[in-house]
Amino acid sequence: MNFRIADTFIASLAKLTGNEQKAVKTTAFDLQLNPAHPGMQFHKLNAARDPNFCSLRVNRDIRLIVHRSANNLLLCYVDHHDKAYRWAERRKLETHPKTGAAQLVEIREKVREVERLYEAHIGAATAFHNFRTERCILIFPWKNAILEKFRQYAIKHIF
Repeated sequence: MNFRIADTFIASLAKLTGNEQKAVKTTAFDLQLNPAHPGMQFHKLNAARDPNFCSLRVNRDIRLIVHRSANNLLLCYVDHHDKAYRWAERRKLETHPKTGAAQLVEIREKVREVERLYEAHIGAATAFHNFRTERCILIFPWKNAILEKFRQYAIKHIF
């Protein structure tokens, strides 16, 4: 079995405390010696974009993200439980089209969902503003000119 270490793993390892780094290095060494050891429990990540991403428990909190295929193990990332899982949910291992090298690609589809929510919020706020303005015009018809100027200002500067 081929055992590889990604640059992202090394960078994430450097951010951990000394004791956490020691535990991760011990687990990585044990994994390299015997990936089939019963103590190595790979947990498949269902929310990950890449179906080959697995999580490996280092201790109660630290998780090692591994890309596991038939004959390869790639150490990709290490962090605290939730951060490690979020990292794996946004990444995928792909082959570079020109060089043929393996590369971890970040997927950013969730940004569009936020944009859609923002647009929906602005639409609702504008509709609410229009409803309130129309109601004020009906109650106080002598303030039409002032409210119209306010509406134009609000649309231009607020919305």
